[in-house]
Amino acid sequence: MQMPVEELGDTGKKMQDFFSHLYSVFQYCGAADTAYNDDYMPDEFGLLHNHCGCVSYALQQMIGGEVVRGKCKDIPHMWNRLGKFQYDLCASQYGLSPVMISVGIDFSTHTKPKTFNPKNINPRFQKFWSRVQETYYR
Repeated sequence: MQMPVEELGDTGKKMQDFFSHLYSVFQYCGAADTAYNDDYMPDEFGLLHNHCGCVSYALQQMIGGEVVRGKCKDIPHMWNRLGKFQYDLCASQYGLSPVMISVGIDFSTHTKPKTFNPKNINPRFQKFWSRVQETYYR
């Protein structure tokens, strides 16, 4: 059953505020050198265009949970799941709300957890995560 996060009252508001702040931090940290490929078009699709892997990895480092791989509008995509909540801070590149928080549903018909091997994390993810730490934790 899907429940809008707004129906969670004060808890939902705090979650929305927290993730909206993180979204701002992630936007500040995202750049062409941390995007998935050279097809980075921030003016057209937002500052986090092609950053779903980086953002999912950084968010997992901060709050735990798992990174989920699936599709959004038939395009491969990653987001986070922690318990019954799913968080997507890169949905704006698909014309959706910048911060998507869902309760008890999947964004996709096909999802599978993504496991990051600490020995071979994508260098773009590491670079993005380093920037997030420098920005968020200073």
